[in-house]
Amino acid sequence: SDLGRVGSNRPSRPRSSASPPAPAAPDPTTATATAPAPAPTPTLDAPIAARLAAARERGEVIRFVASVEPGRIRVGPQSLPLDAPLARLARTDNMIVIASERYDQRPLVVTGPGAGVQVTAMGVLSDILRIIAERG
Repeated sequence: SDLGRVGSNRPSRPRSSASPPAPAAPDPTTATATAPAPAPTPTLDAPIAARLAAARERGEVIRFVASVEPGRIRVGPQSLPLDAPLARLARTDNMIVIASERYDQRPLVVTGPGAGVQVTAMGVLSDILRIIAERG
């Protein structure tokens, strides 16, 4: 994949004493934003705060969930009981829960760390460089 080539953590081969080549683009993990932060959105903040408070009162948490069922795809925040597999996620963890005829009573659960800031930035940079090369 492009990400593997662009964002590899493998040691590089020794270079000659010549100056290293200039980077093709700024390092997205160290670049600073020049645009101001987005303004607060009071029309969204109050309903979200109310939804979070209601979930806490019921002993639940809010998680961003995507679900796929025959003929239906849903993506968005959902209130989940604390014992639900997705409710136990922390920080940048991701989870895939597969429920099927075979895994009906006890779904197959795959959990692991998300990409994180650096890997995501390298993926975006890789996509940008690929688009530039294609349109070159």
